[in-house]
Amino acid sequence: MNAYAMLDAMMANGTEGSREMFQFIGKNDPEAHTVDEMVTMWNEQQAGTQDAVITIQRGRSYDGGFETAKMTSDTLDFDAIWELGEKLQAVGGLQRLSGHEIVSEQVIQALGETFTVGQLKAYCAMVNTQRAQRDAEMVYCDCGCTVTANQVMSASLGTSCPDCYDRMSC
Repeated sequence: MNAYAMLDAMMANGTEGSREMFQFIGKNDPEAHTVDEMVTMWNEQQAGTQDAVITIQRGRSYDGGFETAKMTSDTLDFDAIWELGEKLQAVGGLQRLSGHEIVSEQVIQALGETFTVGQLKAYCAMVNTQRAQRDAEMVYCDCGCTVTANQVMSASLGTSCPDCYDRMSC
């Protein structure tokens, strides 16, 4: 069975598919294992990955223009750290600038200088949950309408919804 067929079979078996999983299959000869064996190996790797330690390494850019704070790990490879960085970037906790990573101070304060993959994923889930709750919060505007908090606009006559903004900005 080739790697593509193995990925399809694992996803049909209820295992979540991703680029990371495809790379895992490529490293572990799909011809030599059954789907159940690969699922077991994947789950064991994921369980071990949750406990992998990430350390923030501080430094400066090559030209000395800004400070950097990048994630490093002795047990994770570059691709795994990159994907974790993507998750952190999606919640606003990481910037990539001129080939450098800058982990925000807010993330470092919340997780510390050393944390596990599980703690990082839990932090990202918490931020996403807080965003969803904030976006779902309903607010009463001065124009008389009730809208979600992320739609409220400030006008010269008070707060307004997008539909009433022109009328409230006299």
